Amino acid sequence: MLALMSTVLLGFSALAVDVGMIAYTKSKLQSVADAAALAGAHDLPSAATAKSTAISYAGLNEVESSEIMPTTPYDGDSKKIEVVCTRTVQYTFAKILGLTQTDVSARAVAKNNDWDGEALPFINLDNYDEEDEDEILSGWDHVSPGDKERIHNDDLTISSNSIKVNIEDGTIMFKKGKDLSGVADPLKVILREGNTVYMFGLSNDKVGEDPYDKLDNKQLIPLSDTVVFKCTVVGNYEKNNDKISLRLEQVYNYDEEIEGFDIDDEPPNLVE
Repeated sequence: MLALMSTVLLGFSALAVDVGMIAYTKSKLQSVADAAALAGAHDLPSAATAKSTAISYAGLNEVESSEIMPTTPYDGDSKKIEVVCTRTVQYTFAKILGLTQTDVSARAVAKNNDWDGEALPFINLDNYDEEDEDEILSGWDHVSPGDKERIHNDDLTISSNSIKVNIEDGTIMFKKGKDLSGVADPLKVILREGNTVYMFGLSNDKVGEDPYDKLDNKQLIPLSDTVVFKCTVVGNYEKNNDKISLRLEQVYNYDEEIEGFDIDDEPPNLVE
């Protein structure tokens, strides 16, 4: 009787200890897979760098390089990376039942949703149709003196082929008058037909309202009063043009996550 009961007790011990160890390992590997996928996605679309980063990040979380398999491009998307973590768990009490080990794995897929194009130094002050994806927006289409729908250079970081809008203070600074100083050369690179660009604009409920019915030079516009337009350039830009045509693709709220990462099939215990 004692021998028979010992076998039963060992069987229950196997369930309590070995199954618990499998669950713990699964949870740990899932957290590491999530974190490694997010870390690797930050370096996409550079596949080699993204894979190296994912492996390195897993190593910092006590997962060996032999236990992780990063794959990118994933599902034909160069901005996606799949990370699979697999570990062999040795049984303790379950060996009495003839079981020696099992493989435990976890999987995560992350996507880099970084901006697809450059920012523009303009701000749209007119109403827009959010439902009309083919609507044509204009950047700087005013010829007469006055407001030119322009962001001030003090709020821009400009290089020979790139423009970035600085919004760390939560505002956009308006620039009054027709002045392309500093931005003409990068605009010739950015505004080529078919390119993706982003432009700030007033939200529809703020258009024409105080204090935006007439803007002053260096007037600050809170981001909470704006939206971001994702557009495709219609026609190439030439210096001194008074109109820039952009086909509206998508509208983002000012606080919507444009630059960030998504996890596909989001698992529990997500590590950010």
